[in-house]
Amino acid sequence: MSTPRFCSQCGAPLTAGVRFCGQCGHPVPAAPAAAVPQAPSYAAPPPPPIAYQAPPPPPVQPARAPSPAPAEPIVNIIAGLNHHRGFMGLGVDTYTLVLTPGRMIFARLDTNTMNALVEEARQQAKAQGKGAMGQWVAQMGWINVHIQRLQALAPDAILAQFPGSFFVPNNAVSKARVKRVSTGSYDDNTPDRTELHLDTTGGKYKFVLGGTGMSAKELKQRLQQTLGALVK
Repeated sequence: MSTPRFCSQCGAPLTAGVRFCGQCGHPVPAAPAAAVPQAPSYAAPPPPPIAYQAPPPPPVQPARAPSPAPAEPIVNIIAGLNHHRGFMGLGVDTYTLVLTPGRMIFARLDTNTMNALVEEARQQAKAQGKGAMGQWVAQMGWINVHIQRLQALAPDAILAQFPGSFFVPNNAVSKARVKRVSTGSYDDNTPDRTELHLDTTGGKYKFVLGGTGMSAKELKQRLQQTLGALVK
């Protein structure tokens, strides 16, 4: 607070800081102090808006290579199926049946192929140190060599390697019958034969199981692995 310059009662000049007028003794009111100018408050400007940023694009996934076609496994092999043809059935074609989940492949065996398999079986026995008798016995098992070679081939390669071969899709088979047929011979040394009859959308087939030692029951069980209830 500051002192007025003149007395408000008598007008006499006042000395700074006095409380009463020296002329008339009137109390001197304190004059309000000059207001100290306040510095204007400064408000910080608002921050600039954050610029919109688009999210990063998702990572590019490498293109997957197409899955390879599933392999066609060989489920079973049945050797020694003979198909009789011509006059009185005197002509014979021999097939080895290769069973897969999708088809029945009939690999034809001609005479040259059989002879080559017999020689291969003999050479294998010879390489194992077997003598003449052992080699002869091994030749009788040439069919085992044939089956081993088929197991190492893809089904399409079997069809290509053995001329005269063919296949029947499993879904084209309506019935497969395994029959034990009597030869009707009075010779007790002549055994009955096992026949395989196939009814398909492309026709009917009849095969006679050769002397491989396989029974009719075993033949039926092997066929059921891919044909199921169609085998009777």
